[in-house]
Amino acid sequence: MHRSRFRQPCTYIVCALVTCALLSFAGRALAQTDYDKDKARAIVLCDQNRFAEALPLLESLHKSNPRDTAVIEKLATALVATAMNQSDPDTRARTFMRARSLVLKAKELGDESNLVKLLLERLPADGKIAEARFSENKEADRSMREAEAAFAKGDFTAAIAGYQRALAADPKLYEAALFMADVYFQMKQLEKAAESYSKAIEIDPNRETAYRYWADVLTKAGRLADARLKLIEAIVAEPYNKDVYRGVAQWAQVAGVQPSHPQIEMPAFKVKDDKGSIDIALNPNVSDGSSALMWYGLSRATWTDGKKFAKAYPAEKTYRHSLAEEAEALRAVIEALTNHEKDGKIKSLNPQLATLKKLSQAGLIEAYVLFARVDDGIAQDYVAYRDKHRDKIRQYLGDNVLPAPR
Repeated sequence: MHRSRFRQPCTYIVCALVTCALLSFAGRALAQTDYDKDKARAIVLCDQNRFAEALPLLESLHKSNPRDTAVIEKLATALVATAMNQSDPDTRARTFMRARSLVLKAKELGDESNLVKLLLERLPADGKIAEARFSENKEADRSMREAEAAFAKGDFTAAIAGYQRALAADPKLYEAALFMADVYFQMKQLEKAAESYSKAIEIDPNRETAYRYWADVLTKAGRLADARLKLIEAIVAEPYNKDVYRGVAQWAQVAGVQPSHPQIEMPAFKVKDDKGSIDIALNPNVSDGSSALMWYGLSRATWTDGKKFAKAYPAEKTYRHSLAEEAEALRAVIEALTNHEKDGKIKSLNPQLATLKKLSQAGLIEAYVLFARVDDGIAQDYVAYRDKHRDKIRQYLGDNVLPAPR
């Protein structure tokens, strides 16, 4: 999914709605009735960001057929765009609330599109979305607001000029480069869009949005392999942001692939009581290597008193499940497995353990843990690992998670 704006934060949604709506309407045949002619006209106006012109037409269409979820999606999008330019907070809140009510109705009618999900996530029930500054630089902030107003009216030339002024006043303003790329995309100037996405990434390589939007542009252009690389970078930037995976899902559908992490089950690890009693699962099957799995629990048990954690993370005072603990436990399994292989005890290696061994040989245990075995504790170690091992994360995702397009 391309755009995801309820920008800052009130306006960071319209472009997401534009692109989701484009995808939603793509390929639908329109009979030549008056209703369908008006619907086709509304689609064109919304695709051109001419929401003010589209709004009365959409209202009429919705009144004629209140169960047309495609019209409901467009009407909600137009209302959000309208709210962006309403200066009175109460009026803006009421408009957002109506947009949300329409989306809830669409969901009741069976609409499970990405657009509906996005709107329900981003539109609060009370419609109160606070305005925030784009930049502390007054000229940059003013220029951004002028550009946003122009964008909402479909005046792309004025919008581009506004974003350029904003970026000149504040060269580190990510949104100026990102939104400018959005507009170039709408204008079908894909090379200029790519330049602007690249500029946003240069400003902040650890935000996923520009990578994901760029991947959407490349996907629409049929450049699926290039889009895949951008999506890998988006995941590297923000792996725990669910917006990333909406983009991945849309690309995967077009590419005809099914992304997934390696499935490797480890024994459950439980501290049974407040005295520190540990429940360690045992598996007597040596012939396929499964007996090595007990070392997972044995290794983790050495962390429960907090001493190892304090040594590994001296700046933290409270124990948590960590990347270091989980990686050490997996390596304990691999070491036991290796010893069994040397002794000739393994006849036919368990496929999951073979996968774990392969990840270890490639130096990807930590990357695997940070994605496939992550919890709230482990997630806290991601940024520090990414800062030093971005290449390993890319390798893990490229080799194991996001298949090349068919």
